[in-house]
Amino acid sequence: MSVPAHKSDTKVYRLEDQIGYLLGRAQAVALGNLRRDMGDLDLTPPQLGAILKLMEVGQLSQNELGRQSGMKPATVHGVIQRLQKRGLVATAPSPDDQRRHLVSLTQSGRAMALTLADHSRRAAEKTLSPLNEAEQQELADYLRRIVPA
Repeated sequence: MSVPAHKSDTKVYRLEDQIGYLLGRAQAVALGNLRRDMGDLDLTPPQLGAILKLMEVGQLSQNELGRQSGMKPATVHGVIQRLQKRGLVATAPSPDDQRRHLVSLTQSGRAMALTLADHSRRAAEKTLSPLNEAEQQELADYLRRIVPA
């Protein structure tokens, strides 16, 4: 049995009005569009992020790749291992510090990155299609202000 809201309540809490809820739903829409567009490439969003970040900036240490792609250290290690098993990335000890491992795309990884970039663009276009171009830019600007650099 639900309890009706009192008319004297000045502000009723509605889940659908909460920013965290809306961001989570928007993320689910975006990821759903991406998964549908990627089809059977069998990659997780963190793997996609790692590949695209390596395409963007080139070789990175494992830790730096995690930081730049928003992954926790434990997550990035597993992501790199799975991508390495598929032949998409290679690792090598850093010449400056043997404790650090550098990660780079293989030739297959670079080809996959180009494919993923196309899929990602199409999925983003579908996700943002309810907004006009100015609204899309405004949304991106607002989200960049919220997300720490």
